[in-house]
Formats: sequence, structure tokens, C-alpha cells
Amino acid sequence: MIVHKKNVSTMRQTFTKSYSILLLLISSLWSVPAYCTDIETLDRLLASKNINVQALKSMGPAIMPNLVTLYKKGNSTRRATIAWVWYKLAWKSPAAREAMLADMDTTHKTLRLQIQWAIGHVSDDTEVVHILLDKLMNDPNPLFSEKAACALASDQIHLNDFQRVELLDGLISGMESDSPQVRDLSIRAMQIQTGQRKQYNANAPAGERAQQVRIWRQWLNEYKSNL
Repeated sequence: MIVHKKNVSTMRQTFTKSYSILLLLISSLWSVPAYCTDIETLDRLLASKNINVQALKSMGPAIMPNLVTLYKKGNSTRRATIAWVWYKLAWKSPAAREAMLADMDTTHKTLRLQIQWAIGHVSDDTEVVHILLDKLMNDPNPLFSEKAACALASDQIHLNDFQRVELLDGLISGMESDSPQVRDLSIRAMQIQTGQRKQYNANAPAGERAQQVRIWRQWLNEYKSNL
């Protein structure tokens, strides 16, 4: 069979055009945002007894919107699981922050504790710090007060230096509390944050504690002036 050069050229053009279209389709598939990852797949991963956090992490921060959707649809137990996952992933997310803030006063113990620990891993604002300080100083349940102190001590990982000053100032205020427990939790959190105690004694007489608080405030002013 004789194939004319013109036909060969036309065939080549057709093949080249088809190949280009195929490459374009493949490229478009690869460019689908990670947050379009099948939400059912995320749901199955979260339902596992041993959640593979590394697998979730490999999907990237763009899965956060779907995790927020699953959080809002889930019961308290599922929400606690997702809060734990957010703690492990440690990716900032305003949507996750807002979702957990809405449950901050839940009566479900596990969920509330997971939120207190996780919310500092998704946020970088002092509103969360002040909410946790309020829990530390005023929560009627000693457990939640203690765990708020833990969160302030170790879990506000995205704060900048000036925001951290607000956290430290709040802990110094906690040292002035009428509650021995609040004073003790505040100095313990302060020691974790700064590596110092400055001989503060939560059970010392009021006059002695006042002097020790003045030393702490002087230190904080010097710290702030060097930022």
C-alpha cells in the first residue's frame, strides 16, 4: 500500500494533537488540590484503631477542610479523635480553631481535654491563650484547670515572642490568685515556659508571694524590652 507524504504529515499532526490532549488530561488530574482527597478515605483512616498519622500527614495541610467537615458531622467521640489528630499534625487552621472553640465547654470529658491540648496546635492567637488562662483560673473542675495549665505550658506552639509575653503575663497573674491550686499550676507552667522559678512558693505567706511576683514582673518587663 502506498502512503502519500501528505497523509503521513496529517497522521503525525493528528497523533501529536491527541498526545498533547492526553498529557493535558494527565496534568489536570495531578493538579487536583489535595483537599479533594476522597473524604470517605479520610473517614476510614480515622475509624482505624491505630490511626496512621503519617499517612494523613503525607496528604498535606490541604486535607484540613475535609477534617473539619468530618469533625462537625461526628459525635463527641469522633470529634475527640479528630482533635487528637490535629494535635499530632500541628498545622494552623482557622476553621479547625473555630470548630473546637464551639466545643470548648462541652461536658464530654475526653473531647474537652483533647480540645484544650489541640487548639494551640492549630492557632496562633492570644484569644486562645486568654481562654485557657480563664480555664486555669476559674474552671470549677480541677482536672480541666490542670490540663489548661498543661496546654499553656507546652502546647501554644505557633505564638510569636510578643504573643508569648501575654501568656507569661497571664501566668504571673495566676501566681496572685487566692487559690493555692491556681498559684501552683501557674508557677509550674511558668517554669516549663521559662526554665525558671525564681524561688516562688505557691504556699508562702501573702507578703512573701507579693514580693516574688514583683520579681517576676520585673523580669518580664526586661524580657519584653529586649524583644
